Amino acid sequence: MSDKGYKILRYLEGFLGFWREPIPERYYRFFADELFQSCDYCDTNLLVPNTSYTIYKYYEDGELKQETAQCRNCREKLMGGYSQESLETQKQLWASIDRSARYEISANPDVDRSSILTSRCIFCRLGREDAPAYGEYAHCEGQEIVYFHHPMMICRKCLLRLFDALSEKTKDHRRRFFEDHYGLPPDLISRDQMDIPIPYLLG
Repeated sequence: MSDKGYKILRYLEGFLGFWREPIPERYYRFFADELFQSCDYCDTNLLVPNTSYTIYKYYEDGELKQETAQCRNCREKLMGGYSQESLETQKQLWASIDRSARYEISANPDVDRSSILTSRCIFCRLGREDAPAYGEYAHCEGQEIVYFHHPMMICRKCLLRLFDALSEKTKDHRRRFFEDHYGLPPDLISRDQMDIPIPYLLG
């Protein structure tokens, strides 16, 4: 693609609500202190241009408990097993988000967009500093983060609410998907009646 064509493409992406920059260090693989190199599910190389993926990080009491990167193909395989009931319920829950306010922040390269967009739970607006546990999501392509309604923070209470809204068929599908890739993860999210492996909620 020519430089002119590349600039036109980026302009169109911005007009449609997509803005990019190099991936912030907060979304590096923590212990390696480097970009996520490959999908944690299928080993696809993530740093190839136009390779779409999502980074998930889960924090509890200020400590990073788990982090993963999932390519678009694996995400589609996961979503492909959702029941129609779950898809409709999730659509309704996500419809409550004020996307226009998030797009306005995403369009401003002069602020710390990642920090601002993850400062509050995207659903209940609980501040990050007041959340005992929460997950962060960042959408990336190659070595760039893509801003639109991502990145986002979801507090533990709302993560559990999203999980509880899934049908039993979908929960069973998610369980099989993550066990196929992870076995039984050691890090669990506690709740009143059961402990849930972190990936079951974040993926």
